[in-house]
Amino acid sequence: MYMFKLRRYCGFACQSAAMRKRPEEVTRGIASRHARRLKPAQPCERCGTKRRSQVHHKDRNYLNNALENLERLCHWCHMQEHAPEIQARSARGWQTRRERYGTGGHS
Repeated sequence: MYMFKLRRYCGFACQSAAMRKRPEEVTRGIASRHARRLKPAQPCERCGTKRRSQVHHKDRNYLNNALENLERLCHWCHMQEHAPEIQARSARGWQTRRERYGTGGHS
């Protein structure tokens, strides 16, 4: 009974209708989900592995979901592609997770 009081909509049909009425702000998550739908799962276009496939935007603009801008990469190749950007952020004073929280080991 308690969970029913927390619901915003009476059912899925009402929720869908409400979502269609309000303008949707395009966030990185929504754009990424759309890109994954446009570029179906397939092996990495660089190394050929079939594990942990991700969609990479060649021009680095996550809102540009043109098929010629999308590339399927495995996690490793995707991280290698973005390594210079990550290093540049670190050089500008951004902390990496390990620097911020330590090694993560238990004492």
